[in-house]
Amino acid sequence: MLTFQRSAARWVLKTPHHLEHLPALLAEFPGAVLIQTHRDPGVVVPSVNSLFSSIHHTMTDKFDPARLGEQNAALLLSMAADNARARAALGPRARIHDVRYDDLTRDPTGVIQGIYQRFGLPFTPQLEAQ
Repeated sequence: MLTFQRSAARWVLKTPHHLEHLPALLAEFPGAVLIQTHRDPGVVVPSVNSLFSSIHHTMTDKFDPARLGEQNAALLLSMAADNARARAALGPRARIHDVRYDDLTRDPTGVIQGIYQRFGLPFTPQLEAQ
């Protein structure tokens, strides 16, 4: 499904839900390399709450923003804990590279160059130009 209308050379999984299932993801795609971005929870949690809030408003007349915030914070914490356990089980040889989102926005070329170096991929002048 992910490759229906485009090449399977690179995928971008932009929602965090796959983070809970790293062993299954890596079992299905054993050659995969993963770049995991890390954002400030003080920015992420309000953003998630805002998104879910806009959805919940369309589905209920009894919207409880405090309850939604608590549920979202618990969900994100649970996902982060599942991810940490999975990464610990995979060990240091796992093909996962961590990137701080702030570093990516501040120096995208440098961060991408670091990713390519980490996985032994050639970082060509053409790629840098892109």
